[in-house]
Amino acid sequence: MDFAYDDYDLVYASQILLYREDKETVMDLDLKEKIPLDKQNFYELYDGWMVKKNNTYRIYDQIFYPLSALEFDKVDYNKSRASLKYQGKWGIYNAFTPFPTSFTYDSVRFLSEQIGILVEGARTFAIFDNDSLIDITNAVETRLLRPTGMVLSEDDIRSQYLLTKNSKGIYTVYDIDGREILDGRYSSVEALGKEYLLVERGGKKGLYHQSGKLALKVNYDAIGNYHQGYVSTLIGGKFGIYHFDKKVMLSAKYQKALVPFGTGYFIGTKGSDYGLVDTDNKDVTGYKFEEILDWNDSVALVKSKGAWGLYDIKHNRYTYEGISEYKVLRNDDKEKILLIIKNNQSGILSNKYGEVVSATFNDIINIGTAEMPVYFAEKYIIEAKFFVVIYYDAAGKILRKQIFTDEEEYEKIYCG
Repeated sequence: MDFAYDDYDLVYASQILLYREDKETVMDLDLKEKIPLDKQNFYELYDGWMVKKNNTYRIYDQIFYPLSALEFDKVDYNKSRASLKYQGKWGIYNAFTPFPTSFTYDSVRFLSEQIGILVEGARTFAIFDNDSLIDITNAVETRLLRPTGMVLSEDDIRSQYLLTKNSKGIYTVYDIDGREILDGRYSSVEALGKEYLLVERGGKKGLYHQSGKLALKVNYDAIGNYHQGYVSTLIGGKFGIYHFDKKVMLSAKYQKALVPFGTGYFIGTKGSDYGLVDTDNKDVTGYKFEEILDWNDSVALVKSKGAWGLYDIKHNRYTYEGISEYKVLRNDDKEKILLIIKNNQSGILSNKYGEVVSATFNDIINIGTAEMPVYFAEKYIIEAKFFVVIYYDAAGKILRKQIFTDEEEYEKIYCG
């Protein structure tokens, strides 16, 4: 065996990249060099390879078969598309279309993974995710439109647009497939949330949906506070709320912006008091709470006269009362857990299991984890001078009971 290489990388289980000093090569399973050892660099490009040698580039498929006999002067690429420069001109390539045979563009600039700008002589084109081209030569302003103030995931690629403006002040906005979303004279156009375009004209605001439909006419003083498809509206000093897909539109009659609660309610205010409103714009609970927090879709955690309780919205009544204070032990999409104090005693409430541990203990400690809790609940019986310890699982099932009459023995197992 000839130990001729410094390092290696296994590729697709059928090829091996080999390194020796500043040289690289690739071999197949028969130890045959596919590309001779030389001063060159290998880069993965989509489902194939790019090899840089002597400041030029060659493009290959997975098994290092050349996709083109051409050597390129420069290659720029992102996750979905590459631009290739040959003899001073550029062509566009991606793994889902035939390899380009013509190179006609003077410059190529990608604004995002899906949208780019191509210049050919005196003409300018926009290229979109489906490789469609639109002539935007007459645009005096061109920019990528994305929502500000929020983080988009890789699945939110449709929450971006190409905006153009011509010399007459006409804005045109295209989605990532080159489909026209809006076209009109506005003073400004911005992306709002994942699915809206906010337009302004004459100091008034309106809203377009990414489908191209006019969602709200340009009549509003303000539109904002985006949250999971909901937006707040302001007109005449009063607030309303709107959601395109859910067909929710509450008229602007509230003193403060409404806050979505669960799947069918909103938190509204009158003065300093809070209440719940349904999707038909009707008051459900009346305005009698000092604070309203989410518990589940049908029950709210509310504060009234300084005390907290669980309130059944549909039946307009308390299901649990008298909580003087609480501490959040868990709050995520799977479960909310509270350590509560009621009548100076501790208990555990869960929006998944209800009352897990009744509020009858002097102290409760979670000796498990937030995701898999085990509750150590202690009760001291003053008259008998002994400690009762009960261990509960996440659903409130008793795991173990112990009684300690010796305080020193109890201190050995106390978890505080």
